[in-house]
Amino acid sequence: MKKIFLILFILLIAVPVYGRGGWDSTTATGTVTTSGTPTIHQWPNWTDATTIKGVSVTASKVVCTDSDGEPVACTNLTDALEVSNTAYDATTWDSVTTIAPSKNAIRDYLESLFPSGSDGNWGVDFKQNTSAIATPAASHMTLAFIGTDLYTKTPAAATTKVIQEQAIIDGSAHVHLTAAQMSNPMCHVSNYGQAAADINIGLPTAASNLSCLFSVSTAQSNHWGVLAAANDGIYILAADGTVSAKGDDAAAAVMTAAQLGQSFACFSIQTGASAWDWLCKAISIGTSTFAAHAAF
Repeated sequence: MKKIFLILFILLIAVPVYGRGGWDSTTATGTVTTSGTPTIHQWPNWTDATTIKGVSVTASKVVCTDSDGEPVACTNLTDALEVSNTAYDATTWDSVTTIAPSKNAIRDYLESLFPSGSDGNWGVDFKQNTSAIATPAASHMTLAFIGTDLYTKTPAAATTKVIQEQAIIDGSAHVHLTAAQMSNPMCHVSNYGQAAADINIGLPTAASNLSCLFSVSTAQSNHWGVLAAANDGIYILAADGTVSAKGDDAAAAVMTAAQLGQSFACFSIQTGASAWDWLCKAISIGTSTFAAHAAF
């Protein structure tokens, strides 16, 4: 019995003490009324100090407030967060500025522009907008990488290297260069193996974009040089930058007593509305000479 009275005594002391610190309850006064019939998932909105109503906002939209402070779907952000995986279409995608394409849609479109061949090589088809040339005309071509080399491909499926590799041309004996050889940016003539004899390398008729490098790989005391075609002359570009007068048509420009490693280059220059000649310059000359010479 004494224990029961002791417990009641402790409770009588503890309740009012705790109530002053943690259980300080305040009785609410006044009333709250609802406007309309709020339903589940509506946003609560106070219309005045004692009235609340429910406001519906379109699902899956960003919520903003209007001029009255009521929740509304953001019109300026409605589609900003939307991402579409719809495949690219020039018509349906045109003028759409508020829907972003997915990475997958972009990837698929880019992959369609660079189709991979069955051998794993990649090619590029020239297209106009989204319409491919189904059957290319004879004047059309495509580009294709085969390994690390760039080729053109005709409708007949023939492939031609864009930059043709060209072996060093043997200039140890007389040879006549072609325009095709000299139009290749890799044109290179070497005298390797030249015997003790004067040798000239015949140049084609001068025309646009022809050039070639001539290098000495076998030292000889004889002449080694180039010979212009009929009606073509050779200008010599000196080390100081001066240009000689035009040499005689069908004449030569030669290196005499050339040493290993010495070289010169020749390239076509336009000298009239439809006239072309040659400009040649020693690149490394050492103790040899490089000058105009009569035909031989």
